[in-house]
Amino acid sequence: MTALPPYSSAEVSRLLFQSFYFSQGDLNTHSQIFAFLARNFGDRLLPEAIEEAASLTWPKAEKILAKRSLHSYQGDPEVAAYAVGEARGLLQSHLQKTEPGFDRMTLTGSLISADFGSLVGRRKPNKLGRKRKLSSGEKMTPNKDRFLSHFVYYGFMAKATAMAEFDAMFAESVENYANHPEIFESFHKRTQRLLDLYLEHHPSQMPIIIQRLGHLGIVSLSLPNYRAVTS
Repeated sequence: MTALPPYSSAEVSRLLFQSFYFSQGDLNTHSQIFAFLARNFGDRLLPEAIEEAASLTWPKAEKILAKRSLHSYQGDPEVAAYAVGEARGLLQSHLQKTEPGFDRMTLTGSLISADFGSLVGRRKPNKLGRKRKLSSGEKMTPNKDRFLSHFVYYGFMAKATAMAEFDAMFAESVENYANHPEIFESFHKRTQRLLDLYLEHHPSQMPIIIQRLGHLGIVSLSLPNYRAVTS
């Protein structure tokens, strides 16, 4: 099998930038994402490309996070600056292997927890979901969906993330969840709540969810009949 070429600085920049989206503002999840990338694609991450990409990515990420209410950043410049600074340090420590080794199960749990924190947390029932608004006439996309669960949408439903590296991350994480139910027993209630909330607002997706959970052999999650949300 022919080895893939090293990433260009533009490709590394895109990886780094998208890592903020999938970490959902959770630094532990961000750390696990970087560890996943370093373990699985480290031979394609050349130091010079990373250095050049980082110089482009960090200012861009800080600027966008400071302006938008993206996940837990809340459009706060100080929080955005802190998050970008922490991400910079996490990336370097993983590449230099000064962070603890990557753990597949920890990443899976982190993705579920980040989802739960962004969608449910300690909110009242009428305050669930992400702080996103869809303008009149604007097309619904995943990053505009208030009730999007990354683990359900990109994981259970296997929807493309637009980057093969993150597709692989979610595929591996869902496989871990399916194959090791005893390890993720403590995450069952959170995962069920994420699934319930997603299907409550996307009842038309029930058939693909049933198909995918059956394919994965996941029997621990219940699928009641949902009615469409009209309010």
